[in-house]
Amino acid sequence: MTVAVIAHAGDGNTHPLIVYDPDDGKMLERAHAAFGQIMDLAIELGGTITGEHGVGSSKSPGYPIRWAPT
Repeated sequence: MTVAVIAHAGDGNTHPLIVYDPDDGKMLERAHAAFGQIMDLAIELGGTITGEHGVGSSKSPGYPIRWAPT
């Protein structure tokens, strides 16, 4: 499995790209774990996981604020 980080110069946004074989169950599990670790590290370092694209379905489980329905 390969993890590449594409980033914006100057604004701190990063876009981790996790390359894996989706047909390999163990690799898929490791890819999901790596994604979670990247999200946890971003928050631990004082960052955010929202970026310029917001929080999508793959990021929402790791988002530290839970929105209550109104």
